[in-house]
Amino acid sequence: MKLFFLTFLLFSSTLFAQSKVIIAAFKTKESAQKGLELYKQTNSYKKMFLLRSEDNFKIYTRPSGKYFVLVAEKFHKKEVAQKVLHYAQEIFKKAYLREIITKTKKPQPKHTTKIDDMMIKNGIAIFFTLVIFFTILYYARKFKRIYDQY
Repeated sequence: MKLFFLTFLLFSSTLFAQSKVIIAAFKTKESAQKGLELYKQTNSYKKMFLLRSEDNFKIYTRPSGKYFVLVAEKFHKKEVAQKVLHYAQEIFKKAYLREIITKTKKPQPKHTTKIDDMMIKNGIAIFFTLVIFFTILYYARKFKRIYDQY
């Protein structure tokens, strides 16, 4: 069990890695939709569409900054993403692959309970009580020596 957990932690970044292929960028939403419709008529798109059985990715347009991009994304297998990139570059020479590593949630620190808070406060109180006690003891002995001299 421990071995499985350690292996999971070591390879978690590869488990949560996704890729996307940016096929083309357009200035308007309409031109992006038209580009997608024209691309659907090519052999490149038909080859790409057949790969969806290997890895369930999506091909669509979406806004990105000032542009609208034609994108194929949510690949879980890098080999399929590479093939899709190759098919996309048959028509769009500037298409590129981008890998996204999603962040895993870090374990949150355990919230302290009222008992923990009380133990901390009591520990601080005990510490200062001991400091005061030993300070009084120190000065009491010092005054006793002075008193005994007279």
